[in-house]
Amino acid sequence: MAETSLIMTNDDALEIVEFIFDNGAYIVPDCHYRRMEYFSLFDLKSFLECYEARLFFIIHDDWFMEPLEMKKINHRTEGVIYSILQKTGGPNLDFYFTGEFEKDGQQYIGTGFLGHHSKFWINKEDDYVKAPKALKDFYKSIISKFKKNAVNYKGTHQSYWASKRADELLLSGEKLLKHTFLKRVQK
Repeated sequence: MAETSLIMTNDDALEIVEFIFDNGAYIVPDCHYRRMEYFSLFDLKSFLECYEARLFFIIHDDWFMEPLEMKKINHRTEGVIYSILQKTGGPNLDFYFTGEFEKDGQQYIGTGFLGHHSKFWINKEDDYVKAPKALKDFYKSIISKFKKNAVNYKGTHQSYWASKRADELLLSGEKLLKHTFLKRVQK
């Protein structure tokens, strides 16, 4: 899976979403659906209404081959719900972020990622299909835009890119990073 780990403020996430919409893509939130039918988001207003989903599937007509597949789940508190299966249908990009949050009186900046799987199960092909070039190019364009003013943070096994805003909040101590094992790489 091609994946870039991100440290971003809520405003940074909204900028990524605006870029996605401005470039003709739309978003499907990964939430608990009451029936086996998902919905798509086409603008920032609708995205803000589903902001709590945290995981989103990015789709563009240039690479979309078939609807995302869903599965039925017997949830212990919510009863029967439906959820989207990853790597089945689409293809799509995955966008995940935790946003800014407070815990035990401390303010935190969350982490997330943008990525895509190398292959997707496409039912009409009855086989796995490689991620299309258009999908990979869109992924690269989003990451390139994000990294323009980003700062690298390294962990034991993973590297994260922090937006300029997130980095400034972390350096000032105004916000903390939940992952204390990450260290800022000096430029």
